[in-house]
Order: sequence, then C-alpha cells, then structure tokens
Amino acid sequence: MMTDKQHDTDQVDLPVRVVECLLSMGVSEVVLAAGARNLALAVVSEKTTQLRCFNHFEERAAGFFALGKIRSSRCPVAVVTTSGTAVAELLPAVIESYYQGAPLVVVSADRPKRFRGSGAPQAIEQFGIFGSYAESFDLDAVGDLEDVRLPDSGPLQLNVCLEEPREDVLEQLSGAADTPCNWVVPKPDKIGIDGGVAVSEIQRPDLIVVGALDPRMAWRVSSWLVTDTAVSDVSILAEAISNFPQNPNLADRIVRDGEVTLKGIRSVLRIGGIPTCRLWRDLEDSPDIEVSYLSDLAFSGLARGALALERFALPAPLEWDAAAPRGTVAQVAESPDSEVGIVSKLAELIPIDALVFLGNSLPIREWNRVFGMGRHRCYANRGANGIDGNLSTFLGLAEGETEAWAIVGDLTALYDLSAPWVLGQLKFSRSARLRIVVINNAGGQIFSRLPALAGVGEKCSEMIENRHGIKLEGMASLWGLGYREIRSSAEMESAFDADVASAENKAAALDAAIWEVFPEPSET
Repeated sequence: MMTDKQHDTDQVDLPVRVVECLLSMGVSEVVLAAGARNLALAVVSEKTTQLRCFNHFEERAAGFFALGKIRSSRCPVAVVTTSGTAVAELLPAVIESYYQGAPLVVVSADRPKRFRGSGAPQAIEQFGIFGSYAESFDLDAVGDLEDVRLPDSGPLQLNVCLEEPREDVLEQLSGAADTPCNWVVPKPDKIGIDGGVAVSEIQRPDLIVVGALDPRMAWRVSSWLVTDTAVSDVSILAEAISNFPQNPNLADRIVRDGEVTLKGIRSVLRIGGIPTCRLWRDLEDSPDIEVSYLSDLAFSGLARGALALERFALPAPLEWDAAAPRGTVAQVAESPDSEVGIVSKLAELIPIDALVFLGNSLPIREWNRVFGMGRHRCYANRGANGIDGNLSTFLGLAEGETEAWAIVGDLTALYDLSAPWVLGQLKFSRSARLRIVVINNAGGQIFSRLPALAGVGEKCSEMIENRHGIKLEGMASLWGLGYREIRSSAEMESAFDADVASAENKAAALDAAIWEVFPEPSET
C-alpha cells in the first residue's frame, strides 16, 4: 500500500517526469488548455526552458492548432488538458491526426483512479476515451512511464492521474522543472515514401494520381517521375496539395481533375495522401482497374482496397531553374464573379511561394480546378475531411511565414470562431501578411449539388444546406483583425492593390485581416 510520503512524492515527480518524457519524444512545443486539474503539468511545462508553451482556452481549437504546428515542424506537439469534458473536446483533432499519421500527443490530467465510476465532478472515463484513434497509457505513478512508447503513426494519449495540487506541491514543482532528461522513449522505425525498395520494382501504371505531400517530399517525387523509366511517360493528375514544383520536364504530362477519365485505364498508382478528385472516388465502381499506393499512411483510400507499396527509394532532386515562371492559373472568363471565378483570381494574385491553406469542402475543389503548378505551398485537413478546426490548423502552420492565406467557406469559419485567440502568441516578421478569405455563400452550398436533394422539399433543403444571412465582420472586430468585404473579382484585385499601397506605412508587426467574399449567386 502506498504511504502518504510516497503519494506526495509522486504528486511532485509524476508531472516532472511526464514533461521529461515529452522532451525525450522530441516535443519542443506544448499547447496548454489550462485548468485546476492540469495546473501541475502547466507549471512544469511553463518553467521548462526546452519547451515553448502556447495557451488556448478552448481545447478543440488547441488540438487543431497543435496539428498545424506538427505539419510545419514535422515534430510531435503536445496538448495538455484538464479533466472532464475538456479531454473529449480533442476527439476531432485526434481523429484528423490519426488519418494524417501526425504525432499529436494528448496529455490529459485526470482525477485519481478511485473516482472512476463514481459520478464525482469531472470524473469521466478519460483513459482510452479516443478508442482506436490513439494509443493510450494510464499514468498513476512514475513507474508507469516505463511502458510509454510512441506509436508507429498517429496520436498518443498520456492520461495522468493527479490530486488537486496543494500550494506546497506547486512550490516544489517550480523548483523541480528543467531537470536533465534521463531516458529516451523508443521511437518507431518509420517507413514509407522515403524507405528502401528499389525503384525498378514499381510496375508501370496507366495513370499516377498525387495527393497531399509535404513540399520537400514533392520535390523529390517529381524528380523520380522524370528519371525512372517505369513511369517517365505516364500522365500525372497532381492536386494542389501535392505541392508539385513547376518541373519543366513534367509540363506536358500534368492533367487536372476533369481532364482525364478512367476510360481505357487498367492501373492507377496513388502517391501521397488520399486524393480529393472525383476520379479517385469513381475507382470504387471500377474494380477491374488495379490500384496501388505509395504513402506514409496505411490507408488505401478505397473500400475495395488497393495494393500497398511499403518502402520506396527516391533519388536526390534534379536541379532546375526554381526562379522560372510557375504554372499558369486557369482563368474563368465566362463567370469571373462566380465562386470558382473569384478563387481563380485569388490563385493569380496571391504571391508566388505563399503558404495557402484550403478549407473543406468547396474551396479545395475549386482551387484544384484553377491552381498553377508550383506557385504556392498548399495544405488542407484531408484526413477526415471535416470542416472543424481549419482556421486553427492554418494558424499553427502560418507562424513565421511572410505570406499566409486561408481560403475557407462561411460554415468552416463559423465552426472555428475561437481560432484567433492564439494569434498574439505567434511570431512574424514586420513584413508579414496573413489573410483569412471567407467565401460566404450563405450556407453549405456543396450540398445543393446533390441530385437527391431536389425531391426533399424546400424546408428540408434549407436545413441540410444550413442557410443563413450571417456576416463575419463581427468576428474580425472581436479579434482586432482588419476586415474587407468583396463582391467581385475586380474588387478582389483592388484589395490586393490597396494592400501594396499600404504596406510601406504599416506600423504593426503583422498585417492580419479577414476578407469576406460574396460570390454572385447567378453566376455560381
């Protein structure tokens, strides 16, 4: 039986050792959603100089912000929550990180185990709350940390059982932080797109479809598609979030969604994340077409399944003139003030090499129709394809960027109203510009395209589309952001001209604003 002295020792040592465990995993950034139960963890984290701590009052946004930081740094990031429903708020971000294979570490403070099943305040069943979406470890004493390991892919939960901290315990914690890390958590032997099977083992496909790739990996993949004879003449459907560079050796092989069909196709190779294009979904109904995939993720992306190519060797990137003109943006001259017309104008005007985050579900599809190859570095949350947390992920990605643009729908923005809470904690150069472009089409207009919706009646259609008359100027005012209302492609161009004119007189370190775009319904 544990003595009172041992119990008090664990209440001091356990938070310190948990933070030490995070450091050993390679965590250098922590998002604190603080409360009474995780106070000890917050104190140790904040006083550990090897950690950079962000604060967010809302756990769902905190989780997606951490996901953006992971995408930016390619390192594990931790979110530390208090007990109770605070932990449950992280489920959407945990699901997204699971399908992205992102190392999100959830540190959930819990009440001691004796409270479980009692119905006592904030004593929910936290351990394993994320089910199959995260590996979980229940930590009641320092010795429990010996079993902790990083999963091969995706999120991890450390559920830390703590008493409500006493003043003397907090004083001891303040002095115990920043102790040297004395063990290393085993890390998985990561395999995937940059592994080690010979390139020649890849059978020639009839079509290559490229989904989400990190820009650095896209550069190497594009080189392979030039140099390997097995694939050197195959057509490539590369989406915007594939981040393919403007490789002149591939220019005549690149096709857009809608420019190619499955007619005559016998085999398809997917590279990277699950594609967004219609053609990929049509493969479900074409079981005679052989599909294989090369990805760091273990998901085939098709209910019918596909052949996984687990390891793969990539050559060093070929050298070409990176300063050469980038891919041409497809113009929509016949309806410039439609949604896709305005998105086309955005793709043309946003500076080359800017970070662009694309929201689900219409903006990413419209961008794919018009984007110029290699013009921008594009990201999206396409793990579970949800519209929650998109702005928070964008802000996690945007820190340190000179040009960062989010293009989202109105419902996506409304889902993540708390995202800018963290903005004042981020570091930008004085020349930085951050724009959240909200395409306000008064609801979820992607659902209006469902053929089956025509027969359900006006009232039901209104509910399914979540129609509304809300404007987001109040969101900009709430967070102290600039605001501009835009109703045409011409006004979009004028907004860019005004930005250029005002840049020299900018006093703030960051120029951040919401641009609310109202496309012309008759043209959309």
